[in-house]
Amino acid sequence: KEELRARLRVLRRLGYVGQDGVVTLKGRCAADIASGDELVLCELVFGGAFNAMTLEQLAATAACFVWQEKSESSPKLSEPLVPCLAAVRDAARRVGKVAAECNMPGAEDVDAYVEGFRPDLMEVTAAWVRGVKFGELAKMTSIFEGSVVRAVRRLEEL
Repeated sequence: KEELRARLRVLRRLGYVGQDGVVTLKGRCAADIASGDELVLCELVFGGAFNAMTLEQLAATAACFVWQEKSESSPKLSEPLVPCLAAVRDAARRVGKVAAECNMPGAEDVDAYVEGFRPDLMEVTAAWVRGVKFGELAKMTSIFEGSVVRAVRRLEEL
């Protein structure tokens, strides 16, 4: 029961539910998201983060929501993707801080929550959007080919 109250406090503070308990437009948007972190995605959408992004940047940013496993090495991001990852992590930090302040169970470690949005497939995803052949994509990362395919399929669901 206390967890539900904490979740409602988070939703109210972030503007997903009004003080009267009515779901807002932002809340309806979050409810329609089937995979990924709904709150962080909506914070990006309603904050305008996607407005100036290219298709490559948009797809690469979405990859942060479908890949949470740590790989052997974190890739060096190209210049156009650096602000995309920063936007995701800024939104995640805002959501994580509110969740922690509202005493939501499991939300104590904001840094771990933010680090859960992994950049490991951002470059691969951007290259995929550019039309790079799968053989070349596989050479760009140490992640198994099957895992890359699953991640791309999850991007489609997002």
